[in-house]
Amino acid sequence: MFRRRKSNTLEHKKNLAVHGPMPHNDMRSFFSLSQLVLSAGHLRPPPVIRHSKITYLEVEILDAQSKKQICVVDKVFLTEYTSPLLIYLLFYLRLSSVYDAKECTTRVRHPIVHLACICHCLHYLRHLLETLFVHKISEGQTPLKNLIKGCAFYWGFTSWIAYYINHPQYTPPSFGNRQVTLAAFTFLICEAGSHFISVALVHQNQSGNKSSFPSPSINPFTWLFALVSCPNYTYEIGSWISFTLMTQTLPVGVFALLIAIQMALWARKKHQLYLKKGTSSQWRKAAMIPFVL
Repeated sequence: MFRRRKSNTLEHKKNLAVHGPMPHNDMRSFFSLSQLVLSAGHLRPPPVIRHSKITYLEVEILDAQSKKQICVVDKVFLTEYTSPLLIYLLFYLRLSSVYDAKECTTRVRHPIVHLACICHCLHYLRHLLETLFVHKISEGQTPLKNLIKGCAFYWGFTSWIAYYINHPQYTPPSFGNRQVTLAAFTFLICEAGSHFISVALVHQNQSGNKSSFPSPSINPFTWLFALVSCPNYTYEIGSWISFTLMTQTLPVGVFALLIAIQMALWARKKHQLYLKKGTSSQWRKAAMIPFVL
């Protein structure tokens, strides 16, 4: 009995393999498959994943002697502000490989040299802190192309500026302490204004109301919103103009001029955008310099 059942089972499997299932089950399976295809709709190919051509990088800091990794800077955009800070301090230390050792020991530094170092470090420290805690940059990364251009610009000019100001033969401004005091006071005002304007712009973006623009508040540094559309650029240029007057050096003047030209272009583009979306009061404002530009 056992052998006969086994042989019948084998014959049944062979018939299924050759002729398929029974007609009744075949029709039911075909009907179910048809309903499934009709309910699923048109078959679409899987979406093509396009990879971005923008390249990002991480800055790996190694020990000069042991070559061991100290840390990895994943916010690459910070190098535009960190490196000028460090480069200026290296020139401030008057390394023997840069300046003549005898001149560095015989010539006494003028107080403006120390004041310029403090102001320069304050400027880039403010940028670093705002980048970390105020501004919001896309996922903490910046395109490699923009990073290289920005670093080349800031690093090159910082080296040129720091070399002249910290040189043993550097001479103080023509009008002495009056010029230095007035310029330093203006520099501090512009730095404070840049910070408060950045905070106001961030709060405006976080509120979600993009139809209106930041308006002057009880903070006097924000009153410039009543005259220009981009007061952050106004204060930034004011910082470098005052730094130029404070140090009275050609490299700082050239740097301030190039910064002013670039920010004027950015301000005009933003101003035109504000005019398209803003109210009638926006037409009475200038882009960056009150009543001029």
